[in-house]
Order: sequence, then structure tokens, then C-alpha cells
Amino acid sequence: MTKSIPTMPKVWQQFLISVLFIVFFPLAVLAIDLATKGRIPDQDLYLTFSLYIIGAGTGSREEFTLAISMILSLGYLLVYGFSASMGLDCRPVLTAVTPWGYFWRYGPTLVFSCFVVSERYNRHVVNSERFWDFS
Repeated sequence: MTKSIPTMPKVWQQFLISVLFIVFFPLAVLAIDLATKGRIPDQDLYLTFSLYIIGAGTGSREEFTLAISMILSLGYLLVYGFSASMGLDCRPVLTAVTPWGYFWRYGPTLVFSCFVVSERYNRHVVNSERFWDFS
């Protein structure tokens, strides 16, 4: 009798699918910008981060994550408005070059994404909650 090939456990499938749809797909527009334009314009970056953060925050079951998402999203929207009023990509040269410039541009979203992924891990792997029911 032949054995079936083992597959990934369902809880891990649910977790990876949720991370793919909640973390990576919303940020795919930035990869498309980078591929087509050769760079990511500041306005696109800030608006995408703002929409990503508020979308992921409203999908959370943690009140703290929702509150932080509102604050971060508002912050990125303010920076978006400021950069839009200055014109396309009119930022100080040092902001783009220094590590602190990169940290303040990408760091809050990266830290927030870690919180989202950890919550998704708890929901799908630890608590065995289904992401989408395909049965």
C-alpha cells in the first residue's frame, strides 16, 4: 500500500495564507512601483503605508493594535500631506541617505507588521482559527 505525501498542517496553511493576504498583498503596490519606476516615490510610500496600517489595524481583534494603527496611519497621512504640498519628492537629501531617515520612513510600518504577524500566529496556529473556510 502506498503512503500519501505529507502536507503542511492546516493551522500553518491558515497562518501563511493570512500573512500573505494581510501583510504582503497590500504592500505589493510598492514592489510594482519599484519595478516600473525604478524607485518608490515618497507620496506613494506614505499613502500606501497609511492605508495598509489602518486596514490591518481594523482587521485586528486587539484594541491596542487598532489604537496604534489609527495613530500611525494619521502620522503617515500627515507626512503624505506635507510631502504633497511640497511637490513631488522634495525631501531633504540627508533624510534619504542617513540610517535615521530610513528608520523613520520604514521602521514604524515594519514594527507594526511584526505585531500583525504575531497576532495572526496566535489566531491561526495557537488558537486554530480558520482564515477562510474552504470546506
